Amino acid sequence: MVTSPPYDGLRTYNGYSFPFEDITKELYRVTKQGGVVVWVVDDATIKGSESGTSFRQALYFKEIGFNLHDTMIYQTNKPPMNDNRYQKDFEFMFVLAKGNRKHLIR
Repeated sequence: MVTSPPYDGLRTYNGYSFPFEDITKELYRVTKQGGVVVWVVDDATIKGSESGTSFRQALYFKEIGFNLHDTMIYQTNKPPMNDNRYQKDFEFMFVLAKGNRKHLIR
């Protein structure tokens, strides 16, 4: 399963709220043993500092039982500058496995 959730309230979807913990628990419930979730996410920049939400989310996935198999980068090709700070041209892709998968284990 691959998903790119609305992170840090940066996107709105007609008033839809994003209950992160409820959704992650449901993802865990519906993912089969050996299944994989790829969580594509980024952080908001607030007062010149990135929020760190993406890393807190990855740790929460581990807390509820997923294995953090890999952290990958999705290149977005954004312009290199945004106001007075450099802007990343990537988002994080956390590869989360439920249990072990032979072809994922190195």
